[in-house]
Amino acid sequence: MLCLSTDVKVPSNWIKVNSTKKTIRYHPPKVVTALDKLSLAEEELTVACRAAWNSFLRDFSKHYAEFQAAVQALAALDCLHSFAILSRNKGYVRPVFVDDHEPVQIQICSGRHLVLKTTLQDNFVPNDTNMHADGENCQIVTGPNMGGKSCYIRQVALIAIMAQVGSFVPASSAKLHVLDRIYTRMGASDSIQQGRSTFLEELSETSHILHSCTEHSLVVIDELGRGTSTHDGMAIAHATLYYLLKQKRSMVLFVTHYPKIASLATEFPGSGSVSRVTSDLTRCK
Repeated sequence: MLCLSTDVKVPSNWIKVNSTKKTIRYHPPKVVTALDKLSLAEEELTVACRAAWNSFLRDFSKHYAEFQAAVQALAALDCLHSFAILSRNKGYVRPVFVDDHEPVQIQICSGRHLVLKTTLQDNFVPNDTNMHADGENCQIVTGPNMGGKSCYIRQVALIAIMAQVGSFVPASSAKLHVLDRIYTRMGASDSIQQGRSTFLEELSETSHILHSCTEHSLVVIDELGRGTSTHDGMAIAHATLYYLLKQKRSMVLFVTHYPKIASLATEFPGSGSVSRVTSDLTRCK
């Protein structure tokens, strides 16, 4: 492309591309020819690439079953190798599962968050978790911001998941029941493209949990009700937790800043009791 002043005369076979107040851009015939050849070459390259890819897929499909079996075997081997390496780490123990006829329970002694323990090293303070269907099956976790509330409930969920996939867990001891599901409602996000606000997303996820959880589920809810006003949020959080305790009787970890919610600890005495835990869980030694 040539850029010339407007007062410069050019051959009649030059093609004008665009112009400004002071300059005009042209394509000489040689450039036009070269552009046509380049465009043709790009199209031929696209056709050749597509043909080569299709040829590869045809050849690969003849041995698809063998490749799939090999990949699955390697994935299983990689997983087992990772579990074996993890089991040798200091502070990891083999979890113990109770029989199906025993009450649902999660008993963790000196549990640690898998990621934060690696980051903070010896500055992370371990936490105990004692939840039992015939005793305390819910913990209401309160405390200041950055006090470790979300860290604690994520830690319990992570240990439960790791135990059920066959891994050693970061704790001094762990005894738990096989859980059918682990339900979580954490964070704040929206789907504006679909016309769904943060509040709608929050309540949709909560509704799914309330309809799906059982007494063999672990339900983890972090600050429900933030997507609306204070009083409405408090009412939603109170009603949700009350329903989980009264009807579902799941294992529940419920993080909240609402003081009214903590009063539920006095409304469920005896079997199925609720404890209030004030968090200061990631403090440094």
